[in-house]
Amino acid sequence: MWSRQLAIALICFTLLSGIFLVNVRALGWPNLPPNPVTMNAILVESTDEWHFITTLGNVPAGYDISDGVYPGWCVDRRFMIAPAPILQVYLYSSYDLPAIPELHMQEWDLINYVLNHKMPGATTRDIQQAIWNFTTLGYQEAATRPLAIAMVNDAVANGAGFIPGPGQVMAIICYPILPGEQISIIEVLGTPTRVGGYYGIARAVSHTPYAILGRIGEPSLGICCYSLSLLAFCGVLSWARRKRE
Repeated sequence: MWSRQLAIALICFTLLSGIFLVNVRALGWPNLPPNPVTMNAILVESTDEWHFITTLGNVPAGYDISDGVYPGWCVDRRFMIAPAPILQVYLYSSYDLPAIPELHMQEWDLINYVLNHKMPGATTRDIQQAIWNFTTLGYQEAATRPLAIAMVNDAVANGAGFIPGPGQVMAIICYPILPGEQISIIEVLGTPTRVGGYYGIARAVSHTPYAILGRIGEPSLGICCYSLSLLAFCGVLSWARRKRE
């Protein structure tokens, strides 16, 4: 009897949590194409520079991203991008991750914080070093340059759970369709009229999956829905215990 009552409590919690996730996800920005697009990433590298000039192509109309040139960054130390390659990539929001385990192991809130809080005078190599500090694809590299260290410390101190605001950028993941090709990110600007669609996140522990809470401008939606599901679970569990007694 106790097992059946506990099962009922868990089912109620799961169903309510599922409703919460569907409602929150259905509201999200950006709207990205579900099929692969082409990507051409050119590495700019020197003593003080390290970044990609990334060009997207074959992006269908009607989405929140389009053909064009974007600032690009490396988040994958396992592979190198060959000079001026044309890759087929899926585009994923760093706040609405697909079911790909390796993407859930990166600290996207801190990476997005760095992209939106670049130190005055920082070079692209400084910025890239700071980003690498929060990635584990291949190996995690500690920052060594003074401004990179300053950005890492700033992100650790202030960036947990960071959500881009109006006029800020979001990291969009460029995930190759073929194995053995480097994963990279591009910066995409969120406009004030669309920023209400950004997802919020809560990072419970470093290098663990992110829990979606709600959108900017509508944070109470996710929090209230999740709170209701917890209350329902606790209520059913309490009832089951009384019945058992």
